[in-house]
Amino acid sequence: MDIDQVIRGLISQGMNSVWVYQTANSYGKELVQLLDVQGNELAWRWLSDGCASWQAPSSVIGGYLSLPVGASEYDLSQGFDHASFILGTEDCSNYSELPPRPDWCR
Repeated sequence: MDIDQVIRGLISQGMNSVWVYQTANSYGKELVQLLDVQGNELAWRWLSDGCASWQAPSSVIGGYLSLPVGASEYDLSQGFDHASFILGTEDCSNYSELPPRPDWCR
């Protein structure tokens, strides 16, 4: 599924924020996880697969006891269009280093 489907699902569940965490499995293959405030995994994708390959079943890594250091928060409370633009843009750029986000979109 693509990131827009994931965002719609999270918003429909009443989520106001999601955290993005980039990590690697035990073999060193990089993946991106979407986490809730407690560190539970909501969706994930292999970094190399691109932005249309999100999966909802848990990855091998799964969730965490708390949010990992380095997880970035994204606001879903302003609705789908805003979240899709902000998170979708960064997802399609594979979460590469981008200039800091302005205060209005945090």
